[in-house]
Amino acid sequence: MVPQRIKVTRMAGAGLARGYDAERQRVKASRKWYASKAWRQKRAMQLASEPLCAMHLARGEVVAATVADHVEPHREDWAKFWEGSLQSLCAACHSRDKQRGEAQR
Repeated sequence: MVPQRIKVTRMAGAGLARGYDAERQRVKASRKWYASKAWRQKRAMQLASEPLCAMHLARGEVVAATVADHVEPHREDWAKFWEGSLQSLCAACHSRDKQRGEAQR
């Protein structure tokens, strides 16, 4: 018996793959910005001027900051990334509290 050819039709979700690829391309822009020498300098200046975690300070606790965080999420906007205000956070606050707050927006 000879196998028959199967006709492949376009799947309903095929457009999602293109959307995913577009999202990956968009995300890559900020990855390049974070890898730049200019960002490393800006980050170092932020952490030098505010060496303690802003969220812990608000609770009366003293914890060293390790992350320069955008107060307003830049969402891949070049101007917001470079000109937006920053705050110093510890890695735990940035990963847990800040990301949780952004997910609710």
